[in-house]
Parts: sequence; C-alpha cells; structure tokens
Amino acid sequence: MLSKLKNLETLDLRGNILGNDILSHLNGFTSLKSLRLQECGLQGTIPMLEFSHLMNLKELYLGRNEIESFGSFQEKGQLRFIKLEVLGLSGNLFNSSIFSFLGVLSNLKSLHIGSNKLKGSINIKELNALSNLEELYIRDNEVNDFVPPQDNETEFRLTKLEVLDLTGNLFTNSILSSLGRLSNLKSLYIQRNKLKGAINIKDNETELRLINLEVLDLIGNLFSNSIMSSLGRLSNMKSIRFGGNNLKGFINITELDALSNLEE
Repeated sequence: MLSKLKNLETLDLRGNILGNDILSHLNGFTSLKSLRLQECGLQGTIPMLEFSHLMNLKELYLGRNEIESFGSFQEKGQLRFIKLEVLGLSGNLFNSSIFSFLGVLSNLKSLHIGSNKLKGSINIKELNALSNLEELYIRDNEVNDFVPPQDNETEFRLTKLEVLDLTGNLFTNSILSSLGRLSNLKSLYIQRNKLKGAINIKDNETELRLINLEVLDLIGNLFSNSIMSSLGRLSNMKSIRFGGNNLKGFINITELDALSNLEE
C-alpha cells in the first residue's frame, strides 16, 4: 500500500525495529527526497540496489544501526544517488574503507560518520573526491591521521568545507599540516585528541589560509600556555574553547588582543 504513494517526499521510520527487510519495500517511492531509518535494526551489508529507484533522494539518515558496509553506489556504470546532499551514518560499525565507496557521491554536502569503527589513518584523496562537502563529522572514532596517497596529495582540497568535527579521536599536532587549504572553514572541533604544547601556526601557514575560521574548540587536549600566542593570529575568531588542557600559572591574555571579534 505504501509503495503506491508515488508523490511522497519525506518518509520517517526511525525508532522502529524493521530490520533489513524494509529496504525491499522502498523502491516505489520514486519522489522521495528525505528518508530516515535511524534505529531501525539495520545490520551487516546494505545492498545499495535496494535504493536504486530513489533517484530524487537528497537526505538519507541511517544512524544508530549496526551497518558494516555498503554495496556499490554504482551499477552497470550508472551512478545512483546523484542528488544526495546529506548522509547520516553515525553510530554504526563502518571502518575506514567506507570512504572509498563514498567518493562517487560528488554532490554530497554533509557527511556524519561519528561513533563508528574508523581506526588509524584515512586517505586524503578519498575525502577530496567529495568536492562539494560543506560539513564533515568524524567524531568519536580512533582516527590518528590523514595520509597522502602515492601522488603526494598531502592536504585537504575541500574548498567548500565550513564545519569539520574531529572530536574524540587520536590526532596529534601533525593534523594541522593537512588543513592548510580549508580557506572557507568556519568551525573546527578537535576536542579530546592528543594535541599538545603549542600550535605552530606560522610554519604551517595556517594563519594565511584559515581566514574565515570563527569557532575553534580545543577542549581536553594537552596544550600549554604557549597556545595563546598562536591563537592571536586567527583574527576572525568569535569563539575559542581550550578548557581541560595544561595551562598553568600566569596567562598573558594580551596575546589575544588581535582577536577583536571574539565573543566567547
């Protein structure tokens, strides 16, 4: 009966234990633009063939299931999900290989993949394929680095990225050298990682490129008092958070005088 709703644009089934069987009943919704299947008992490998007729889909939310992998997003050379802009995968069992599958989603603007099984390093080139990405959430995994492929593509080239959330991973100070080209980045969250000492912004030329950065969250790292002199270079900053670090004794707050736009 539901499959006859040809004009349906939004379908929200979250919080129902429907299992993978629900997927075979979705192909009739050819006008669907937003599909929510969070907490629906999905598990294992999700065959993307089940979504093959959802060519108008813009938002797909699959969070808080037990999904481990996808089938291919392409079939017989034809790209599916050509209109997909938002993909929510948080709270599943994906590992770092997921990025090699997602690269074909060239129109994706927002990717949520927090609280999965991502570990170790992520290939920068696979992320750079998502050239229209505006929001990337990788929080609460065990990622420790972004590594270049053999052609030495060492930096993110996500020129439209505005929000990057790396909270709750294992990144060290070396992560900064990968972020240099994110000139449109407005919010950077690196809570609860392994950054320490000071941020050597000048050597990485980050101060010249992160010109639009407004929110920087460094809570729960190992920074020392010398972090202050580095932050003073980020002149458009509106909010800085660095609680739970190793700041001690006297803090020279005048080093932040250049942050005339600071609100928090």
